[in-house]
Amino acid sequence: MQVLDEVEVDRSKVIKEKASQPVTYEGVTIEPTLVLHGGRHGLVDHNLQHGAGYIVRAGGHSIYHPGDTVLLEEHYELKNIEILLLPICHHSRTLIDLAEILSPKYIIPMHYGTYEVNSRNRYWTYGDPEEVIGKMRHSERLLILEQGEVFRPH
Repeated sequence: MQVLDEVEVDRSKVIKEKASQPVTYEGVTIEPTLVLHGGRHGLVDHNLQHGAGYIVRAGGHSIYHPGDTVLLEEHYELKNIEILLLPICHHSRTLIDLAEILSPKYIIPMHYGTYEVNSRNRYWTYGDPEEVIGKMRHSERLLILEQGEVFRPH
């Protein structure tokens, strides 16, 4: 919460999220989802169990940001996801199956290319959208956006 104080966020407007308890405000619904952070080689890192993924629904559209997680049973229960933001770094590799499970209209790879990759951070920073294409059943839905590029669903 120190960060919130530094940017002067009014604490009365902060809502502590709980997985599976949606919050709706002015036509926008945000549904927090469970996250279990992946460690090296896709194993769960139990020291990193804080955080959440989010489904945002507004204006007849839905977008899912699963967060830094491995594939979970809860993912099979999710419905009506139009846009999937798919982490493609090494510790989230199991999420490639999420595209098949959810069958979204659009898949946007994320969580790569942010940091210079080195031997110490490779498992959580390296990801190549082109490599993902060959591993996905519906790769035609994959949209590789350039940094700063805007996408609007049809």
